[in-house]
Amino acid sequence: PERCASCGICVGACEYQAIDLPNLTEGDMKDEIKRLSVELREAGGGGGERGSVFVFLCKWGVESGAGSKGSPFEDLPWVTVMKVPCIGMVQPLMLAIPFEEGVDGVLVAGCRPIDCNYRYGNAWFAGRFQGYRPPVVRRSLDRDRVRYLRLSAVETDEFGEELGRFHEELREELRGGGKG
Repeated sequence: PERCASCGICVGACEYQAIDLPNLTEGDMKDEIKRLSVELREAGGGGGERGSVFVFLCKWGVESGAGSKGSPFEDLPWVTVMKVPCIGMVQPLMLAIPFEEGVDGVLVAGCRPIDCNYRYGNAWFAGRFQGYRPPVVRRSLDRDRVRYLRLSAVETDEFGEELGRFHEELREELRGGGKG
């Protein structure tokens, strides 16, 4: 409590709804993921355009302008962004929620390996995603539809390029021309 940095890494490590941050509960976070996913799906992922992407974005990582006026996402109706205190807060089960709500892909953008504001959040998320740190991402999750990036706060161009590339790969796969 008094030494808590409110990073949420403990939430990401516990899928039993046993840990909450004072200003963001696990239940609230899952509800927000669902709400944003439903909004994206109902918006048609861009007027019927497929290849919608849900982005989990570390608030200390790449500066995307998400949620602010003039955001680069304003002109991208196929993407929605949820900023989290640290990418280490994202539980493996949270990655599945956008898919359950009809979103086509999930992009997770954390800090560079040695740049984590909370020391190990990005490494612990990577361990869960790669399957060697519990709780692990389920095997049933289509890994081709999840992208994990590690970017510094100034790599906005790289972020935009990777997001666009991922979107196009999803669209190609969904049109039937994907990996085979």
